[in-house]
Amino acid sequence: MDEASLSTDPRVVLLLLVPAVAFLLAWIMAGIAGKQGAQGAAAPQPPGPRERRVLPAPPRFDTPERRDAPIGRYMDCTIFDTVSIGGLEYRFDRVLAPGALWRSDRGERCIAPGLVYVTR
Repeated sequence: MDEASLSTDPRVVLLLLVPAVAFLLAWIMAGIAGKQGAQGAAAPQPPGPRERRVLPAPPRFDTPERRDAPIGRYMDCTIFDTVSIGGLEYRFDRVLAPGALWRSDRGERCIAPGLVYVTR
């Protein structure tokens, strides 16, 4: 056989093409298996001292001394327009969602079950 017929012979082409495809598939599969193994082996690390965040605490509920003018209900509790806590007057502002964390701003008070009042 001469060189021209060797390059066009289908048996020679298949002989070269099959190992190349097999090597390519093995390389791809090894890469996929390596990525999955690396993901499973890397356990989540606890945050370092600089990465720790301080989460707001759950609300501590206040008890009003006086309540004026009911304006609605939430979770079987009456919402009052104004309340008096510690001698200061507060007006109703909003409702916290159940289980929500609350960060108190100055002049805010929270009454069970999550009624937020602000100073007048």
